[in-house]
Amino acid sequence: MTNKQKCVQYGRMYIQYFVKDVERLNEWDGISYPGFQQALANANAPAFDPIGDLRLTDPMGVLYDAAVEAAYMELQKALIERAFEALELEDEE
Repeated sequence: MTNKQKCVQYGRMYIQYFVKDVERLNEWDGISYPGFQQALANANAPAFDPIGDLRLTDPMGVLYDAAVEAAYMELQKALIERAFEALELEDEE
């Protein structure tokens, strides 16, 4: 697995922490990509640190950006799935 693939995987797994908790997932609903980037930069519970020791080999931020993009895409996927589940519940009523 390449370093970039590891960072992408980290981004996806990081968002799973929030997806499991509906209230935390709701906090992310409607956030823009720039807002998401800022939120990750400020995150400390848990901290978003996808590259750790790779920081010295990533001076342009390519690995970090790959992790952020993967996390954002995973978040969007979770929000869409949640919306579909809500629609299905409405149809059942």
